[in-house]
Amino acid sequence: MGGTKKKTVSQMKKEEEKRREKEAEKKKVKQVIEKKERSAFYTEAPETALKELSKLDVLTPYTVASQLNLRLSAAKNLLKELEAKKFVQMLQGNNRIKIYKLITPLTS
Repeated sequence: MGGTKKKTVSQMKKEEEKRREKEAEKKKVKQVIEKKERSAFYTEAPETALKELSKLDVLTPYTVASQLNLRLSAAKNLLKELEAKKFVQMLQGNNRIKIYKLITPLTS
């Protein structure tokens, strides 16, 4: 016997207007958001990355990726290369994240 009562015509119109406004906002947001194209490889020599990375106190794969506009996997590979060439040293790390620091500050 109970149940929800039927909405009036004006209430239904207001709901419809709100729904249309929300859909219009979603379309605007989709148009505004642009994906950045991230490179899968660091094409230059790893030593050239040191200029930009010297500005950072601590290096993580995320900070390197965002600074050099790389994918995370490419940033991890770059950090491994720099560690092998003794430009950076791993401070702490586990299987999920590794934290590095520059061994020698850039002189130029």
